Order: sequence, then C-alpha cells, then structure tokens
Amino acid sequence: MDEVNGGKGKDEEADEGEAQPSSKVGMKSSGLTFDHYLGGGAIGFSTAMLLMVAVDWVSENSSVAMSVPFRVAVSLVPTLIGAALGAFLFTRRSGRNHLVDGFRIGVFGIVITFLYTMLFRVAVGGVYIILGFLIGGILGGYVAKSI
Repeated sequence: MDEVNGGKGKDEEADEGEAQPSSKVGMKSSGLTFDHYLGGGAIGFSTAMLLMVAVDWVSENSSVAMSVPFRVAVSLVPTLIGAALGAFLFTRRSGRNHLVDGFRIGVFGIVITFLYTMLFRVAVGGVYIILGFLIGGILGGYVAKSI
C-alpha cells in the first residue's frame, strides 16, 4: 500500500487532503488578546524610545536650537511612529475592530511608558507622548484595515 501512495502512510495522506479540525476557515477571528496588546505597546514604546534617543543625540551633537516646537516634535513624532508601527503589526491579525485594537495598543504603550518612568525615574514626556501613542495606535489600525 505504501508503494501506491509514494511511500506515505495513511495518516500522512489524510493530513494532506483534508482540512484540520483546528483550522479557522469560515470562523470569525476572536480578536486580539492581552498578549497582543502588550506586545504592540512594547514595540511602540521601544521604537519611540529609540527614535527619541537618536534625535536627542543628533540635537546634542549639532547646533540645533531646542525651541518649544522642536521639543514637541521630538516627543510627538517618535511616539506616533512607534505606536503606528506596533498597532499596524498587531492589528493585521485582527479580523475586526482595527481602530479599537489600535487604540488599545496605544493605551498599552502609554502604560509601559509610565511604568518605565516610575522604575527608572526618567522624565520621558507628557501630554504629547500620550497624544502620540493614541493617535499613532489609531493610525496604525487604520492603515492595517485599509491594506
């Protein structure tokens, strides 16, 4: 019998031809879990912090004046990019509610930022970081929904 099937047993042949009972074909997605939100927030936070450190290093080693609009941009733009990246990567897995899931990922990014601030006693930002994470999370969810 193995010669007819090309050396495969009955179990291997059944695995190729039939859909597994655990496959999600035709089923609605259950959405994102706590781990997804935490992972998206962590990606958003770490990307934002890396960008902030890079911008800070460039501004220290150049003659750029740290005006108020520049400080706002240094806080807002990296968090917006980081939250959008984290939300985009994780809300692609969600079958529905991309914008709500992106918002939740932004909130988790804010929570991680506050935990970082409390643990290491480093003043990271303020209102602009909150706005950056929330708007970036929603923006990332919107991009994931439109793709």
